[in-house]
Amino acid sequence: MNFKFLKAAFTSLIIVSSSIASAAVVDFSALNESDSFNAATNQTVGSFSVIDDILTLDHNSWFYIDVNDVIRDSSVDFSNTTLSFDFMASGTPEIGGIQVSNSTRSRNTNIFNLVGTQGLGINDFSYDTVNDWVHFDIDLSDFLTGTFSRITFINDCDNCAGLDVDVSFRNLTFTNLTESTSIPEPSTLAIFALGLFGFAARKMNKKS
Repeated sequence: MNFKFLKAAFTSLIIVSSSIASAAVVDFSALNESDSFNAATNQTVGSFSVIDDILTLDHNSWFYIDVNDVIRDSSVDFSNTTLSFDFMASGTPEIGGIQVSNSTRSRNTNIFNLVGTQGLGINDFSYDTVNDWVHFDIDLSDFLTGTFSRITFINDCDNCAGLDVDVSFRNLTFTNLTESTSIPEPSTLAIFALGLFGFAARKMNKKS
């Protein structure tokens, strides 16, 4: 038997399964239909809407989704993950941005503060316009360590002097997720493995 070829088949499977970049795209419309959005405790007095897969938060709203509603795992290690999304604000809230956390609300922890009059959170990314979409790519490994279970969308505006400020998100994607959330599904890899073994067996039969 040609064990060298069989070994090559195993090696090819390992290389392919480890090199596939995993990704998760957040479908706001599907989440809205499944009631996956939750109001942050003691903070939210506003509301959210989802139209054409665009999430919009109106006056003073903090809404979070659980990671396991988007990705298979209940918590995710974002050590090599890039968070990408488009963001738009109709004015200047106190805090407008996104948070990765393990609790419903932690004002000063892991908040990417894109626009606002308050300087809380991480201020390395800035939204400098009004009513226009701006794209952000955030390498979470530069800011976070450990595992996290919630993504919170923030329009903090509890003292905005009556201003009606909306913030919106679209095209939210996580790429290069860790192996615990890797894509493709195991069934896809199993089919690929069977194909490799079948090809290897055919080659060995021809040589015997």
